[in-house]
Amino acid sequence: MSDNREAFEAWFSDDGKWPASIERTKDGSYKYAVANNQWKVWQAALAHSAAEKDAEIERLQYEKAASSALAEQQTIEIARLQRVTLLMADKLEAHGEKFNAAEFDAALAAEKEPK
Repeated sequence: MSDNREAFEAWFSDDGKWPASIERTKDGSYKYAVANNQWKVWQAALAHSAAEKDAEIERLQYEKAASSALAEQQTIEIARLQRVTLLMADKLEAHGEKFNAAEFDAALAAEKEPK
């Protein structure tokens, strides 16, 4: 007997207080129509719950993929900005000016501060 059927029968028979309520015929269906109908409802509820769980798993997998894609884009942007910074430093030095990373970092930080 499946765990689901055992759980249903425990619930429907009030933890075994009403064993006649879950008696079955030779074909395995419940002797009483109410029990058969409730078993069908129980199974439908389980199927719906499983479908909701599957949908939640799919949503979380999508969010994980989207998050990974965003992290990859950010990594690419950081690398691009690093190349731009090095290029700017080379151009400054080509004009006889020394690139000062601390001043550059301070200028970037000032731009990020809310005004």
